[in-house]
Amino acid sequence: MDGRVVCGAGEMGNEGFVTHENREGLIEWVLFSTFSNHFMTNIMIKENIIHASMEIQYIWKIPLASPEKMSCRSENSWGY
Repeated sequence: MDGRVVCGAGEMGNEGFVTHENREGLIEWVLFSTFSNHFMTNIMIKENIIHASMEIQYIWKIPLASPEKMSCRSENSWGY
């Protein structure tokens, strides 16, 4: 898909966001979470799925065309 993905943190530091913009720079959708911590800038897009990681080693997988079907997986050593 054409466009750009941007991720980061909210002002308080305990919220994070992932945004997909189309090629004209208009926002297609935004994932905003108040409990996620910030999303790191090392995101990857593989097979039209965004892989966004957080500092506490959670991986969010967000399909570009259907973000409502996202999933989240923990990869931290303490299991939550």
